[in-house]
Amino acid sequence: MTHAEITSTALVTTLFIASIAIRPAYAVPPDLTVTGTCPGNMSIVVDNATPSGTIAIIGASGAGGASMLTGPCTGGTTGLDIDMQLAVATGTDGTGSVSFNPNIQEALCGTHIQVLDVSSCSLSPVEAVGCPGGCPPGCTYGAFGGSEYLFCDGNLSWQGARDACAAEAMGLAEVQTVAEHDYLLAQSRLLSWIGFTDAGDEGVFESVSRTPHFDGWSPGEPSNDAGFEDCAQMWFGGWNDSNCDNVNPYVCETCTPGVEVCDGQDNDCDGQVDEDAVCAPSCTGVSDFGSQHALCTDALTYDGAAAECASMGMHLVTIDDARENGIVEGGLGNVWIGFTDRLTEGVFEWDGGPSLTGYTNFAPTEPNNQGGNEDCVSIYAGFQEWNDQQCTGSQSFACEP
Repeated sequence: MTHAEITSTALVTTLFIASIAIRPAYAVPPDLTVTGTCPGNMSIVVDNATPSGTIAIIGASGAGGASMLTGPCTGGTTGLDIDMQLAVATGTDGTGSVSFNPNIQEALCGTHIQVLDVSSCSLSPVEAVGCPGGCPPGCTYGAFGGSEYLFCDGNLSWQGARDACAAEAMGLAEVQTVAEHDYLLAQSRLLSWIGFTDAGDEGVFESVSRTPHFDGWSPGEPSNDAGFEDCAQMWFGGWNDSNCDNVNPYVCETCTPGVEVCDGQDNDCDGQVDEDAVCAPSCTGVSDFGSQHALCTDALTYDGAAAECASMGMHLVTIDDARENGIVEGGLGNVWIGFTDRLTEGVFEWDGGPSLTGYTNFAPTEPNNQGGNEDCVSIYAGFQEWNDQQCTGSQSFACEP
């Protein structure tokens, strides 16, 4: 803040506080509601202020403990580090309500604000400009190219950061363009997690959504140092791969609404996961390091399992790598996967289309088409190896979108 701005703020503060002579013994904190698009025209509505009183909209870049403005309100704390004053009003509408409609510039998006009712020295709860209902603690808001972001200080693992973003109906940021990369690099905290991992296939980094993306690696990265670096983070001038268990800041990005399916994710961006009975009764949605599945315990034939998957808008799973193979097999017993040679004996094909990697994991001597009618594939319980068997057998199964 410049010297002139400090002087101006101090002058305005002195003017409107000097007119207050009496501090009531008790005051109900005013309510603060912030709506609108940031950057742009916002609506800041204050209720429960002192009727015909004086209030100030105080802005700050983060939580703190600075003293309240001087005058009748000395001795308390605002809960904010005051570094700007967005608005001042003397005289509410007589019922204790007043509205401001400032045009907020991008640099102020995510700013934490609070109302000081100078007539009663009471403070509203802290809100944030640009985050409906307030930004989560430790996060600030940003907007660029049609997406909205949260830049968060919280030190979480990569999966913990994914979960925190999901709780806000968002996902870890996935960089699509050079311009978005440059914006995020400038705005995010150093080492912030973003939504890319090669946990499924070492050296092949994919976005969590498996959509096309921009690669912004720093020189010499990804390096997989010590063999345990499978998750991407913002780095000096680009990206770095790091151990997914390290705790770091993170960047969330707005969710793109889709159709909710049983996969452990918030597909329709309403803040809920697998709601409205999208999962069949025996199925549980699981999302793990970019893979999404419905794991189902009912013992069904291959065709019955395929039909149950289809009823959820899914198909029997296609296995792309050893990690996914382990996730699907874990705890279900023998599991149907979507691999058959029904069309041409000995030529196995995936129900959901070609695998991204061509991965297979048949047990030794398999497939053997024992009895001449083993056309469907399952994973052996406990071994994670595959076997061809009769499609009329009954066992657990796994689906994917």
